[in-house]
Amino acid sequence: MKRLLLICLLAGMVHAAGTVFSTVLAGGGQEYATAVASDAAGNTYVVGLTYSPDFPVTAGAVQTTFGGTCDAFVTKVGPDGKVVWSTYLGGILDDWATGVALDSAGNVLVTGWTRSANFPLANPLRGTLDNGASDDFDAFVAKLDPTGSKLLYSTFLGGQDQDGAAGIAVDSAGNAYVAVNSNSAAGYPGTQNAPDQFGIFVSKLAPQGTLVYSYFHPTGAAGAIALDAGGNVYVTGTNGSASLSTTMAGFPQSGVSQAIVFKISPDGSNKLYETAFGGSVQAAGAAIAVNSAGEAWVAGSTSSADFPLVKPLQSSLGARPLWKSSDGGTTWAPLDNLPFAIPQMLVVDPTTPTTLYAATADLGVFKSLDGGATWTAASSGIAGTNIAALAIDPVHSQTLYAATATAVYKTVNGAGNWTAINNPPAAISQLTVAVQESVGALQAHAGVTIFVVTP
Repeated sequence: MKRLLLICLLAGMVHAAGTVFSTVLAGGGQEYATAVASDAAGNTYVVGLTYSPDFPVTAGAVQTTFGGTCDAFVTKVGPDGKVVWSTYLGGILDDWATGVALDSAGNVLVTGWTRSANFPLANPLRGTLDNGASDDFDAFVAKLDPTGSKLLYSTFLGGQDQDGAAGIAVDSAGNAYVAVNSNSAAGYPGTQNAPDQFGIFVSKLAPQGTLVYSYFHPTGAAGAIALDAGGNVYVTGTNGSASLSTTMAGFPQSGVSQAIVFKISPDGSNKLYETAFGGSVQAAGAAIAVNSAGEAWVAGSTSSADFPLVKPLQSSLGARPLWKSSDGGTTWAPLDNLPFAIPQMLVVDPTTPTTLYAATADLGVFKSLDGGATWTAASSGIAGTNIAALAIDPVHSQTLYAATATAVYKTVNGAGNWTAINNPPAAISQLTVAVQESVGALQAHAGVTIFVVTP
């Protein structure tokens, strides 16, 4: 499937809003835009990657010939939507841009990833890919003059393993700040005795491309970078919950990943703060901006229904993982505003069909008394929120069984509270309740057998 780049400039006024221009930027292959910037004159600068040997580059640009595989591109579009200049930026293998920024002189600074040993360089800080160790990815940083016809500097930036840049910011003096995701800190420029572990680098490059400092944040992956007027650097991204510090400021986290924000001092010597936020499943920081008061504004993604909210515009996740049919499956309608994101299993009370129980992988067991219109948490007594299986006793409908990966729980009061009854030797994937009836001389009674299925 061919992908085109659509660039739109929107203008807002007190009484009206409209599109100033809309234009397509494409060649015969696929193109992806990854970042955009603008200047005071209304020009738009867009970067990304292209697979097109016929991508619309302009005569006299830094690179007018396609390098191969995929190239980064840099394009300047005027206020009228017409291309001012456009250039490839890449070598024989994979290259793509992830960030763009402008300095006060109109120079264009670009960063991204490259696996091309022949990536176009100029006055490089590091002149060989992976410092000559292999053909893994390196980050790159390139500075183009305002006409797009000259590289003022261009350099590889990385250690002994995979590296790639997530974003770039420029201060009023023309210094560039780059957030680099690295699989190994060992050998990265500006570090000494760095550990062989993954993490985030923040590197500051002077206007000439020389290294001012490199700051290493162990673990995590950067999504974006920003500056304040004092030269403090702010980075947002993602970290696994297991890697989060117990002393880190923030909200309770239990999911596999959380969004993070950290701030480092203008000289790059120390971290001023770090916070994490998320929920029971996943969160990631993807964009960041800082206002004049030093407040950081972060945007990203989450699949956590319990993501921490304050004065929300939208108070629910908006996911629709459950749908209901009232006509035997002919038509379906979504159940909206669910308080959970990942339902695993649904069981129905055989005596009261409007009573439902949901096992979820993110927030435990939930109960509905009105056919799924509203739900309440019903996990009291269960250790853990990932419910792998759920079953209801077909004779005694107030009795249910729930299983986490390692334990089976029972309730006799319709999920009012649960008690652990068994710990099977392997992970549980399914529960089945079988009823065996027998008749005695004086009374009838039922015996219940629980079957546990493990992979």
